[in-house]
Amino acid sequence: MGSGNWIALVVVAALMFAAYGWRIRSEELLLIDTFGEEYTAYQRRTNRLVPLVY
Repeated sequence: MGSGNWIALVVVAALMFAAYGWRIRSEELLLIDTFGEEYTAYQRRTNRLVPLVY
C-alpha cells in the first residue's frame, strides 16, 4: 500500500475483505460442526463481525 496508488488500495482492501469473509465462514462451519445447535443459537443472538451489521 506504500505505492500511493488508490487502485492498489482498493484491490488490497477487496482481497482482505474476501479473505476475512472466507475465514469467518470456514470457522463458523467448524464451530457448527463441533457445537451444533448450541452454536447456531449463539449465532442467532450475536452479530457476525461489526456490531449492528448482520
